[in-house]
This record gives sequence, C-alpha cells and structure tokens, in this order.
Amino acid sequence: MADTFSTRGFCAFQSLLSASQLQMLRRQCDDRRKAISLAELCEADCVLEALPEENYPPEAHLARSNSAAYLELRASEEADRKCLDTLLFSTLAAAAIALLGGAPPRLFNEHFINKPAKLGGPFRWHTDAAHQLEALFSLAAPERCDEHEYLSLWVALDDIQDENGPLLLLPLDAPQPPQTPWYQVADEATEAWLESHTAHLVTTSGLRAGDAVAFSSRVWHRSQPNTSHSDRRVFYAQYSRTVLGMAEDSPLALAIPTCPDASASTRAMGRAICFLPQLVSAPSMTSREAEE
Repeated sequence: MADTFSTRGFCAFQSLLSASQLQMLRRQCDDRRKAISLAELCEADCVLEALPEENYPPEAHLARSNSAAYLELRASEEADRKCLDTLLFSTLAAAAIALLGGAPPRLFNEHFINKPAKLGGPFRWHTDAAHQLEALFSLAAPERCDEHEYLSLWVALDDIQDENGPLLLLPLDAPQPPQTPWYQVADEATEAWLESHTAHLVTTSGLRAGDAVAFSSRVWHRSQPNTSHSDRRVFYAQYSRTVLGMAEDSPLALAIPTCPDASASTRAMGRAICFLPQLVSAPSMTSREAEE
C-alpha cells in the first residue's frame, strides 16, 4: 500500500469513519454553515474552518502542538472532544502513517468544505503544496521542497456523484505538466495542458459518505461543479512528517503529534483500496469561483 501511494500519489479508504464520527462531522459542518451567509461561504471558497478565526491559537500557543490543548479550543462538549481525539489522532492518523511510513505524523491542518447546491463551481488545478506553502517555498531551494511533502485526507460526508462536485486527480505516475513543477502555482499554460490531458485522471465519484481518499501534497487536482440540488460536504485533514514552518517551534499552522494505536492501524490498512475509478470524460473548467 505504501509503495502504491509513493508511486501513484493517492489511496482510497472505504468506510474509514465510524457512524458516530460521521454524524459528529456532519453536525459540525452544518453548524458552521448556518453561522455564515451564502455570500460569505462563496467568498471563503466554500471553506468552513474547523476553528473560528477568533479561536485559532496564535503563534507559539500550546494548542498548535499539543492535542489536549487543541481539543479544548476545538470542541466545547466533552463527548465531541473524545470523538475528535480518536478521529484526528488515531483513525485518520493511522491512515496517514500507513501511507507515509516512519514515525507517527503530525496534524497540520483541518477544515470543512461545503460546496453549495447549484452554486458551487469548479476549482482550479493546483497542488496542495503550492496552494498552501507558497510563502515557505519562496524561501526554500527547489531541491529541498521534497522535505515538505505532506498528505491530505479528503473525507466524504455525503455520497459523491458526478453531479455534486467530485475531485479529479492526476496520478504521479501519469505524465506531468512539463513546465510547472508541483511546488509552483499553475499558470494559464499549465492549466490548459492539464485540461487537455485527461486520459489518466481518476475521480472520487462513487465514494460513499465515510469513505476517504488520501493524496500527496504533490498531486495535481481540481474539483468539478456541484450541479445537484444538495450541498456537498467534505472534511479535510492534513498530516505532515515534520513540522511545516520556518522553525521547529514556529509551525506554519498546526504541528500536533499523533498516536494511532495498533488496532487503528490494522483497521486503516484493511479499509484501503489502491485504486479509484478512471475518469471517462471531464467537463472543461469554466469558473474559478469555488473551492473543492
């Protein structure tokens, strides 16, 4: 499984979440959606932060590197804190370590993505690394960029269909954009190249609620529009091998150690499927207004 991930850059997991974890995440996503207007949601690229901005721990705060301190900020109810503790630091972390290998990873970031019905358009081609670490890479030599690879877990909170905004991914073992390395933001020529080379794309269409796809921060991907009559909800959790930031004690976002137990690791490996459906056809991207 780790070898396949290293080669292809992604791996899917069936029924990774428990029923209680799925229920909690749906409730939290809905609560955050109700707290803002539709215009605000679209302005935020459909991202709903797990922690409201006013609660986000400042630089050097203990909650950026300590799970107990983070969970105190993340959830007000004890039952939710316990559920999140298992979800973030065992269930999802076990999936991450099964693919990344080495020591248990650190939680780097988490948020929800709520693509509204009929209004959630496609999101442009990018890699998570270039999208999130642009400032960091501007200070790093190109040969050192590989040190900052991390993993994103795209967890479906609803059944994913062609109509409600599935993710499209370009596997690492497929031809890659010739002019733009993965750590750079795609320009118009790169986006045009990606739009014209769809033969190797895979899609998350067909995933059921509670399934997940994990992919490397080096993988080019975009999402399709949500043309359905219902919002499409996703939970996004990201894990890194090392502290991402300019210094060990100054992480870019979070750098919380995880501790998946043996049973969680065994369960994650049993849920893994090292393939996703090949895309038959991909509608051209016509808008850049919405998020994944």
